[in-house]
Amino acid sequence: MSVLCELRDLEQYEPLFPPSGGRQKKGSYHGSFFWEVKGFGATKWVLAAIIDSEKSPDEDTSPQEFIEGCIEHLNTPVGKRKKKRLYGNLELHKFSARDDGGYTVLLTTDERLNKSFWGKGQRVSSALRRK
Repeated sequence: MSVLCELRDLEQYEPLFPPSGGRQKKGSYHGSFFWEVKGFGATKWVLAAIIDSEKSPDEDTSPQEFIEGCIEHLNTPVGKRKKKRLYGNLELHKFSARDDGGYTVLLTTDERLNKSFWGKGQRVSSALRRK
């Protein structure tokens, strides 16, 4: 099931401060360490974003399935030859519903530096990863 969804445009610190009319991107790289994510800091990085959709989950679809359908839609390759994914290969880590109808999500991606997101994915040394 493919659901039409998009990532909400946010200013760099918008969840903490009100919007000031500055530059916007689709989310930001998370600064915390996610040791439970296999490959964190080497091949996978965590993003914080908000997903908006024109539709909402119906009785037959759980919110989890709905969000996974959104991520499937966001992972659709774009461009002339349909080879590049806009945000890398996204996978759902966690999500929660918002009062405004959107969903706050933590996603993993295989791109350390993507121009669509604030910041960059942090590298974790292999010595720290083994602990």
